[in-house]
Amino acid sequence: MADDIDSPWKDALDKYLAEFFELCLLEIFAQIEWIVGYESLDSELRKLVPRSRTGNQHLDRLYRVTLKNGRKAVLLIHIEIQAQKDKQFGKRMLKYRCALHLKFQLPIVSVAILADESKNWRPSEHEESVLGFGLKLTMATVKLHDYADRIEELEASDNPFASVILAHLKAQATKQDPRSRATWKVRFIRNLYERKFSKERVRELFRLIDWLMQLPDDWDKVVQEEIDTFEKEKKMPYVTGIERRAIARGEAIGEARGKAIGEARGKAIGEARGEARGELVGSLLTAMECRFGGASRQDIAIVRKLDDVETLRRLVEFAKKAETVEQVRAELKQFFKPKR
Repeated sequence: MADDIDSPWKDALDKYLAEFFELCLLEIFAQIEWIVGYESLDSELRKLVPRSRTGNQHLDRLYRVTLKNGRKAVLLIHIEIQAQKDKQFGKRMLKYRCALHLKFQLPIVSVAILADESKNWRPSEHEESVLGFGLKLTMATVKLHDYADRIEELEASDNPFASVILAHLKAQATKQDPRSRATWKVRFIRNLYERKFSKERVRELFRLIDWLMQLPDDWDKVVQEEIDTFEKEKKMPYVTGIERRAIARGEAIGEARGKAIGEARGKAIGEARGEARGELVGSLLTAMECRFGGASRQDIAIVRKLDDVETLRRLVEFAKKAETVEQVRAELKQFFKPKR
C-alpha cells in the first residue's frame, strides 16, 4: 500500500493550523492571535525552496501569522517523513530560515514535525561555526511517535488534529496489514460521529483519514460498507463515501452505484468512454472531492467533455497540487474550449 503523505498533511495544516499548535505546541499557540486568521505563503516558499528531487519525503509549509503583541511573524513548518536519521536535516532547515529572513524580514519560528518511525531521532537545533563564530538554529520539534502510547487520549480529544495524528500513526503501523488498517479506519471514522462533530467537520476529517489510511480495493469496499451501515443506523448520512467511490472507480462503479449519488453524476462518470479516460476522469473528480470537498455540476460537465487522455492526466496532477478549487477550475477552462 503506497500511501500519499504530502497532500493530506498539507490539507490538514491548512485547515487546522491553530488546532495543531494547540495540541502539539501549546506555548506557541498561546502567543498567536488566531482570531485574525493566518495566511499561507506556499507559493512564496516554492520560489525560495524548490521541492526536493531526492528520495527523502518531506513537506514544507509557510504561514504568516499575527502575534498577540501585534507583530507579524512567519511560521516555517517542515514535515520530515523518513525512517532514519538525516544528516542534512539541520543544514536544510538553517538554509530555509536564512532565505526566508532575507525575503520577509520578519521573525521566523522553525517547526519540525518528525513523522518518521524512529524513536530516537529528535533534531532540535543546528549550528554552523568556525573559530567560535557562526550561526545556531533552534527548532520547535514535534515527534509524532511520542503519541503512539496515547491512542485513547487522542480518540477522546475534541481537537480535530488528534484524528490526523491517529490516522498517520496507524497508517504507519499497518503498512503490511490491510485487515488491521481497515479495522482501525472504521474505528476512527465511527468515532467522528460519536464525538458529535458537525457534519462539515466529519466530512473534512473523513477525507483526511481516508487519504492517510489508503487500502486495497477489496478492503476499501469492506470499510465503506461498514460506514454505510453505520450511517443508516444512526440516520447520519454525513460522508459522501458512495459518491467518492463512484468517482474514484469511474465507469464500473459509476454505473453500479450511480443512483445513490443522483442519476446525472452516476451516468456522467459511468458512461465515460474508454477505460483509461474513465479512470482519469474518476481520478480528477476524486482529487477535487478529497482536496476541496467536491466538484460542482459545471465542473463535472466540463470534465465529461475532455477526451484527450494526456490532458486529463496533466489535470489530475495539477489538481493534486493546487491550493484552491478555483485554481483547478481556471486550469480546466484553459483546456476546455466550448463549441460555438
